[in-house]
Amino acid sequence: MTDSEHPLEFRVLGPLEVRRDGREVALAGARERTLLAVLLVHANEVASSDRLIDELWGDRPPDTAATALHGIVSHIRRALEPNRLPRDPGAVLVTRAPGYVLRVPPGALDSERFEELLADGRGALESGEASRAAAVLREALGLWRGDAFSGSDEAPSVHAEAIRLDELQFEALEERIDADLALGRGDELVPELEAFVEHEPLRERLRGQLMLVLYRSGRQAEALELYHETRSTFRARLGIEPTPRLRELEQAILRQDPELDVGLPRLRPRAVVRRHRGRVLLAGSAAALVAIAAVVTAAIVLTRGEAPLQGAPGSVVVIDPTLKQVVDTIDVGAGPAATVYGHGSIWVANSEDGTVSRIDPEAREVIKVIGVGSPVDLAVGRGAIWVAGGIDETVSRIDPETNAVVAELRLGEQDAVRPVTVQGIAAGEGAVWAVAAGRGLVRIDPASNRVVDSVGFGAQPLAVAAGHGSVWVVTADSALIRLEPRSLAVTARTSVGSPLDVEAVDDGVVVIASTGFGAASLWLIDAATAELTRTIELGGSATGAADTRGPGVWAVTREGTATRVDLGSGEMQASVETGKEPSAVAAGAQAVWVAIREPEP
Repeated sequence: MTDSEHPLEFRVLGPLEVRRDGREVALAGARERTLLAVLLVHANEVASSDRLIDELWGDRPPDTAATALHGIVSHIRRALEPNRLPRDPGAVLVTRAPGYVLRVPPGALDSERFEELLADGRGALESGEASRAAAVLREALGLWRGDAFSGSDEAPSVHAEAIRLDELQFEALEERIDADLALGRGDELVPELEAFVEHEPLRERLRGQLMLVLYRSGRQAEALELYHETRSTFRARLGIEPTPRLRELEQAILRQDPELDVGLPRLRPRAVVRRHRGRVLLAGSAAALVAIAAVVTAAIVLTRGEAPLQGAPGSVVVIDPTLKQVVDTIDVGAGPAATVYGHGSIWVANSEDGTVSRIDPEAREVIKVIGVGSPVDLAVGRGAIWVAGGIDETVSRIDPETNAVVAELRLGEQDAVRPVTVQGIAAGEGAVWAVAAGRGLVRIDPASNRVVDSVGFGAQPLAVAAGHGSVWVVTADSALIRLEPRSLAVTARTSVGSPLDVEAVDDGVVVIASTGFGAASLWLIDAATAELTRTIELGGSATGAADTRGPGVWAVTREGTATRVDLGSGEMQASVETGKEPSAVAAGAQAVWVAIREPEP
């Protein structure tokens, strides 16, 4: 009987396990378990031998590392395919140049099943199917047996994946509790939520859920006491205030708002507000004037019989920052992922058709389309436009005088089947900087167009910025890392939640970080101390931010807004509807330019 007739089941949502026919497959030693964990992180992808050696031994592999790796692979094969003849090729752990690939069929990896159920549960909750959402999310959470990859997460890529999965577990828990709240449940959730808040005291969403169930259970005083304890904890440990959402929940409890009694409450402040796609912006003195101006502008537009202008997928919308409205749209390529202002033009990276579009800001039209890899990010510096090539594993240099690619640097291994994704790029502090999975931070000399140095972080880098005398990198293990540009020495490391992007702006360093429940915040970091000075809740899933002349930034959210934020006060000074799925924003030529990409399926 062949091994293929007894399919394997891989379980990583807890201690690493392999099962066949309900029985655990014995794995001999720690090295075997670590290597199998790395291969599962890269399931159905070729992992090069060099990369596997780096994962197992780091910067100091033994002289016999290649031979040792072959021996570890042989041990894993014997465990996974006990009936394989000695000279037969592996059917599960397959040799494929320049390394190995672990074949995992659909449904055989519990983490994949968990993510499918989480997406299904979220979709059901958004569609108002709370009962089905609760059941699906409970099924997803039931797959967990402990911390992800527990006992086998020493390798850098496994450690980063374990952090990601553990975060998703908490998100699934929060979604399931929301589903229970939508079904009117209260009392029975109190002990569970109290335990979770004690374990994760800085997760604001859990604290808000506990406040709500305490109120529903007739314990209004305890709900309000929890809010004040939350405020004290956040101020003492993070130097921040609770978000407007939690503050409004406190106010709703104080006034015994009937919306708190059933379902998921849709809280609305009682101050002057400007409504925006079901979300609400609190209106202080400056924001109130913005809201009134927006209403007047909308009235003028409607009297002309026209709808407000918005962007379609594959376009850039132009915002007049004085009028605070969209004044034009420009068609670009497919999947615009980044935009930047430089050399008198707007440049847009179109990731899905492998081009960069150059826009004349005066004529508001595309004047050149340049073919370049699979671009995902752009930077301006040293007389060039620099392009992060995404899965094309390259950094390209565009000469703005000739509109031509004049240099291309390959950061991945020449013969690797799995590309080294170049995710972000920045220019400044004497060099060009790229971050890439598997390479860390790479320093490029713009004079020679050569890679001159690199440094890893033990976790996947996500984005990079250069400014204020330092280089700044955010990583998948929730860190903002400050480096000295010449030595690449780490000079500070700051915890920043779940970072998505980083920008060096006039006011300091801004990190866009997910709050873990479908929203994001701007974290303002003091460039001199690398300490958090302020967080600003955006009320949506932020996708980008751009510096402006004077204090503040423009930030865009997937829900379809561009918002001007005063970083000093935290006030939202303007909010403009752009069209769904804005992916990037740039400011220049007396306008704000927002790229609109195709909605995710």
